[in-house]
Amino acid sequence: MIPDIGTVMVFALGILVGMILGNKDFRYKFFKGLRGFLAGLGKSARNYNTHYSGSEKREIRREGSVPARERPEVQHIYKQVHTPKPCPTCQGSGRVYEKLNPMQEGAPGIKPKAITCPDCEGEGRVWD
Repeated sequence: MIPDIGTVMVFALGILVGMILGNKDFRYKFFKGLRGFLAGLGKSARNYNTHYSGSEKREIRREGSVPARERPEVQHIYKQVHTPKPCPTCQGSGRVYEKLNPMQEGAPGIKPKAITCPDCEGEGRVWD
């Protein structure tokens, strides 16, 4: 008696799913192997894998091809044109007192509120 191929496939898939759901070690090894299998199916998959795995890219040179020109060494020179200086509004503290009504200035019991300096935004320095 020869079983039908569909029945055998369903039986095999049932065993595979049972192993995946029931055994953590098998599940880990199965999916790790499946990932490796799918990554190795084609050349583009292998190139994708080597590109994102961080390994060095291999240059494939064909006979008669012209080698790529090497990039010249570029040196960047950075110089600081502007320099920071203390903020003239807050004198470098980063905080200023909120403006009060002229009638409230100096009145007993009125305490001015300290706010962030609007010119330097609390840094205490401005660029010239």
